[in-house]
Amino acid sequence: MGIKVAEDFYLLKPGKVVFDESGAILYASSSVSLILEPLIVVDTGLPIDQELIIDALQELSLKPSEIDLVINTHLHPDHCGCNEIFYNAKIYAHPLEILRTGANYLPCPKKISERVEIIETPGHIDGHISVVFDNIVVAGDAIPTKDNYLKRVIPRLHTNAEKAKESMEKIIKIAKIIIPGHDQPIYL
Repeated sequence: MGIKVAEDFYLLKPGKVVFDESGAILYASSSVSLILEPLIVVDTGLPIDQELIIDALQELSLKPSEIDLVINTHLHPDHCGCNEIFYNAKIYAHPLEILRTGANYLPCPKKISERVEIIETPGHIDGHISVVFDNIVVAGDAIPTKDNYLKRVIPRLHTNAEKAKESMEKIIKIAKIIIPGHDQPIYL
Protein backbone atom coordinates (compact mmCIF):
# COMPACT_ATOMS: atom_id res chain seq x y z
CA MET A 1 0.00 0.00 0.00
CA GLY A 2 2.76 2.48 0.90
CA ILE A 3 5.24 3.59 -1.75
CA LYS A 4 8.98 3.61 -1.10
CA VAL A 5 10.07 6.95 -2.55
CA ALA A 6 13.70 6.82 -1.39
CA GLU A 7 15.85 5.25 1.31
CA ASP A 8 14.19 5.98 4.69
CA PHE A 9 11.22 7.74 3.04
CA TYR A 10 7.76 6.31 2.27
CA LEU A 11 4.50 7.71 0.98
CA LEU A 12 1.97 5.98 3.21
CA LYS A 13 -0.95 7.43 1.26
CA PRO A 14 -0.89 9.67 -1.81
CA GLY A 15 -3.03 12.76 -1.65
CA LYS A 16 -6.09 13.23 -3.78
CA VAL A 17 -8.33 16.08 -4.87
CA VAL A 18 -11.57 15.84 -6.85
CA PHE A 19 -13.19 18.80 -8.58
CA ASP A 20 -16.70 19.20 -10.00
CA GLU A 21 -17.32 20.46 -13.54
CA SER A 22 -17.21 24.09 -12.35
CA GLY A 23 -13.82 23.56 -10.68
CA ALA A 24 -15.10 23.53 -7.09
CA ILE A 25 -13.40 21.07 -4.76
CA LEU A 26 -15.64 18.10 -3.97
CA TYR A 27 -13.08 16.10 -2.01
CA ALA A 28 -9.52 16.62 -0.80
CA SER A 29 -7.24 14.53 1.40
CA SER A 30 -3.52 15.11 1.84
CA SER A 31 -0.53 12.92 1.12
CA VAL A 32 0.75 11.16 4.25
CA SER A 33 4.53 10.67 4.35
CA LEU A 34 6.80 8.67 6.65
CA ILE A 35 10.43 9.48 7.37
CA LEU A 36 12.33 6.74 9.19
CA GLU A 37 14.97 8.86 10.90
CA PRO A 38 13.52 9.56 13.49
CA LEU A 39 10.02 8.13 12.89
CA ILE A 40 8.17 11.17 11.50
CA VAL A 41 4.77 11.35 9.83
CA VAL A 42 4.16 14.46 7.74
CA ASP A 43 0.47 15.38 7.41
CA THR A 44 -2.19 12.85 8.38
CA GLY A 45 -5.05 13.18 5.87
CA LEU A 46 -8.73 13.02 6.77
CA PRO A 47 -10.28 10.92 9.55
CA ILE A 48 -11.59 8.49 6.91
CA ASP A 49 -7.95 7.76 5.94
CA GLN A 50 -7.16 6.23 9.33
CA GLU A 51 -7.41 2.59 8.21
CA LEU A 52 -5.28 3.19 5.10
CA ILE A 53 -2.57 4.84 7.21
CA ILE A 54 -2.58 2.07 9.84
CA ASP A 55 -2.42 -0.62 7.11
CA ALA A 56 0.49 1.13 5.36
CA LEU A 57 2.37 1.39 8.66
CA GLN A 58 1.71 -2.31 9.39
CA GLU A 59 3.28 -3.23 6.05
CA LEU A 60 6.44 -1.58 7.40
CA SER A 61 6.04 -3.40 10.76
CA LEU A 62 5.10 -0.16 12.52
CA LYS A 63 2.17 1.00 14.65
CA PRO A 64 0.88 4.57 15.07
CA SER A 65 1.98 4.43 18.73
CA GLU A 66 5.63 4.04 17.59
CA ILE A 67 5.74 7.32 15.64
CA ASP A 68 7.98 9.90 17.34
CA LEU A 69 6.80 13.09 15.61
CA VAL A 70 3.94 14.36 13.49
CA ILE A 71 4.62 17.48 11.45
CA ASN A 72 1.65 19.27 9.90
CA THR A 73 2.43 21.47 6.89
CA HIS A 74 -0.64 23.42 8.02
CA LEU A 75 -3.77 22.74 10.02
CA HIS A 76 -6.51 22.49 7.42
CA PRO A 77 -8.65 19.42 8.28
CA ASP A 78 -7.53 17.46 5.20
CA HIS A 79 -3.91 17.61 6.46
CA CYS A 80 -4.35 16.91 10.18
CA GLY A 81 -7.47 14.73 10.40
CA CYS A 82 -5.71 11.65 11.81
CA ASN A 83 -3.30 13.38 14.20
CA GLU A 84 -4.99 11.72 17.18
CA ILE A 85 -4.00 8.18 16.13
CA PHE A 86 -0.37 9.13 16.78
CA TYR A 87 -1.04 9.59 20.49
CA ASN A 88 2.57 9.04 21.61
CA ALA A 89 4.02 11.49 19.07
CA LYS A 90 4.95 15.11 19.56
CA ILE A 91 2.79 17.06 17.12
CA TYR A 92 4.29 20.11 15.43
CA ALA A 93 2.89 22.96 13.34
CA HIS A 94 3.83 26.54 12.50
CA PRO A 95 3.17 28.96 15.41
CA LEU A 96 0.77 31.00 13.24
CA GLU A 97 -1.30 27.88 12.57
CA ILE A 98 -1.34 26.98 16.26
CA LEU A 99 -2.54 30.51 17.01
CA ARG A 100 -5.11 30.49 14.18
CA THR A 101 -6.67 27.18 15.22
CA GLY A 102 -6.06 27.12 18.97
CA ALA A 103 -4.56 23.62 18.57
CA ASN A 104 -2.52 22.31 21.46
CA TYR A 105 0.53 21.48 19.31
CA LEU A 106 4.20 22.41 19.57
CA PRO A 107 5.80 25.15 17.45
CA CYS A 108 7.90 23.42 14.81
CA PRO A 109 11.68 23.96 15.10
CA LYS A 110 13.70 24.72 11.96
CA LYS A 111 15.88 21.62 12.35
CA ILE A 112 14.44 18.26 13.37
CA SER A 113 17.49 16.04 12.79
CA GLU A 114 20.65 15.91 10.66
CA ARG A 115 18.57 15.04 7.60
CA VAL A 116 15.25 16.79 8.33
CA GLU A 117 14.67 20.52 8.30
CA ILE A 118 11.67 22.80 8.03
CA ILE A 119 11.28 25.67 5.58
CA GLU A 120 8.62 28.34 5.65
CA THR A 121 6.43 28.22 2.54
CA PRO A 122 3.61 30.75 3.06
CA GLY A 123 1.05 31.67 0.45
CA HIS A 124 -1.59 28.96 0.63
CA ILE A 125 -1.88 30.07 4.23
CA ASP A 126 0.45 32.34 6.23
CA GLY A 127 1.65 29.61 8.61
CA HIS A 128 2.47 26.99 5.95
CA ILE A 129 5.69 24.97 6.23
CA SER A 130 7.34 22.29 4.10
CA VAL A 131 9.54 19.45 5.29
CA VAL A 132 12.91 18.83 3.64
CA PHE A 133 14.44 15.35 3.93
CA ASP A 134 17.70 15.10 1.98
CA ASN A 135 16.55 16.15 -1.53
CA ILE A 136 12.86 15.37 -0.96
CA VAL A 137 10.45 18.19 -0.13
CA VAL A 138 7.06 17.42 1.37
CA ALA A 139 5.36 20.50 -0.03
CA GLY A 140 1.86 20.25 1.42
CA ASP A 141 -0.35 22.78 -0.33
CA ALA A 142 2.56 25.00 -1.39
CA ILE A 143 2.45 22.66 -4.43
CA PRO A 144 -0.89 20.84 -4.21
CA THR A 145 -0.72 18.77 -7.42
CA LYS A 146 1.61 17.76 -10.23
CA ASP A 147 -0.40 20.09 -12.49
CA ASN A 148 0.40 23.04 -10.22
CA TYR A 149 4.09 22.16 -10.58
CA LEU A 150 4.04 21.57 -14.36
CA LYS A 151 2.08 24.74 -15.13
CA ARG A 152 3.70 26.76 -12.31
CA VAL A 153 0.23 27.65 -11.05
CA ILE A 154 -0.09 28.63 -7.39
CA PRO A 155 -2.67 26.91 -5.18
CA ARG A 156 -6.23 27.87 -6.07
CA LEU A 157 -6.87 28.59 -2.38
CA HIS A 158 -4.30 31.08 -1.10
CA THR A 159 -3.93 34.03 1.25
CA ASN A 160 -1.09 35.71 -0.65
CA ALA A 161 -0.44 35.05 -4.36
CA GLU A 162 3.06 36.57 -4.38
CA LYS A 163 4.22 34.52 -1.38
CA ALA A 164 2.62 31.39 -2.87
CA LYS A 165 4.67 31.85 -6.07
CA GLU A 166 7.88 32.48 -4.06
CA SER A 167 7.26 29.36 -1.95
CA MET A 168 6.70 27.23 -5.03
CA GLU A 169 9.96 28.46 -6.59
CA LYS A 170 11.86 27.90 -3.32
CA ILE A 171 10.74 24.26 -3.25
CA ILE A 172 11.53 23.65 -6.93
CA LYS A 173 15.08 25.02 -6.46
CA ILE A 174 16.00 22.57 -3.69
CA ALA A 175 13.99 19.42 -4.52
CA LYS A 176 14.84 16.37 -6.58
CA ILE A 177 11.52 14.83 -5.48
CA ILE A 178 8.40 16.78 -4.46
CA ILE A 179 5.60 15.24 -2.44
CA PRO A 180 2.63 17.44 -3.35
CA GLY A 181 -0.26 17.88 -0.96
CA HIS A 182 -2.81 16.12 -3.15
CA ASP A 183 -1.06 13.96 -5.74
CA GLN A 184 1.60 11.32 -6.45
CA PRO A 185 5.34 12.13 -6.01
CA ILE A 186 6.93 14.40 -8.60
CA TYR A 187 10.41 13.28 -9.71
CA LEU A 188 12.45 16.18 -11.12
